[in-house]
Amino acid sequence: MAAWIPASGTPVVGAVFDTSTALLPEARVDREASLGHGTVTGDVWIGGIPYEVGASLEPRATYMVRPADAPLPTARWSRIEPIDRFEHRPRSWRLGAPTPVPDRYREGVDRCLEHIRAGDVYQVNLAHRLVMPFEGSARHLAAALLEMVHPAWGVYVEHDDAGSREIVISLSPELFLDVSGRSVRTRPMKGTRPVDEDPAALMASEKDQAELTMIVDLMRNDLGRVASFGSVQVTEARTLEAHGSVWQTVGEVRATMREGVTRADLVRATFPPGSVTGAPKIRAMQIIESLEDGPRGFYTGALGVVTPESMTLNVGIRTLQIRGVPDPSSRDGILAGEAIYHVGAGIVADSTPDGEWAETLVKARALDAALHSTDVQTTHSDR
Repeated sequence: MAAWIPASGTPVVGAVFDTSTALLPEARVDREASLGHGTVTGDVWIGGIPYEVGASLEPRATYMVRPADAPLPTARWSRIEPIDRFEHRPRSWRLGAPTPVPDRYREGVDRCLEHIRAGDVYQVNLAHRLVMPFEGSARHLAAALLEMVHPAWGVYVEHDDAGSREIVISLSPELFLDVSGRSVRTRPMKGTRPVDEDPAALMASEKDQAELTMIVDLMRNDLGRVASFGSVQVTEARTLEAHGSVWQTVGEVRATMREGVTRADLVRATFPPGSVTGAPKIRAMQIIESLEDGPRGFYTGALGVVTPESMTLNVGIRTLQIRGVPDPSSRDGILAGEAIYHVGAGIVADSTPDGEWAETLVKARALDAALHSTDVQTTHSDR
């Protein structure tokens, strides 16, 4: 099963009847699909691109620390036949509590600051992983979370491979690419505060404003690689938005793709999203590779929906990745599984290790708040 659940618009939930590992799938127009609000001409694909695919698009972006014989990550797309949305069934999963490791993250922030002082980079988005035991129905957990959080760009995908089951539940508030015809827009997001705090402090923060300005400029330059001359416009420099338990500041850039430029060309020019790497992008990605404990997977990649006429991809933040042994008694159940939830922060010259650690915990509490608001069986730590 795969699902695209935007906050505005009609959800699309479907049974999978074809898959693709291409960077972007070929959305053919010679088929019809019913999306619940009418029939559209052409394929509907739901899926995404893991962060590590960026290394194959730009080899300089990685130190290649993975084993030489390890397979390169690939995109994962599912062509769907839409069905009724999946329902939330109470108490059909169990999610344990993570054990954060603050000292290692603070050390990573210090290393980023050394690179910034040396002039290697202006900003690095450094993340850490919260790992939790999981068992039960990921599909029902996803339904509960999506219903509670109402993410701007929600995605659910599941995949069975070589005796394991992988689930991705993305509750992302951030838009990476929205394409209609040749028009494209992106809405990078930087700056976070708890929603119960006065947002004026966020809007007054020079640090947060500098972070967003850098990334808006980066995305403007990335779009410029494939856009018609003069079409790239910053349509919103900085806007305040509430997303669940946090305030965020957001910018917007719009452009028109040149004739002959494909959507795959657009993704190659812009992936991974600038807001989750840093600036300059390639050097920031190299530093991320050297400091983080393991692959990000779909976290900070891009997930969304592709049709013949349009493409919408989120930035894979607020994303829960689950992997385990398939439960033979359930279509989507997992036995002895593990759930991973990444959280990160943008490190700039005036960052502090304690301050950035605290920002990641604010983002982690967004998942906590959603879980506390459902009837999930879980044990939480205060973190």
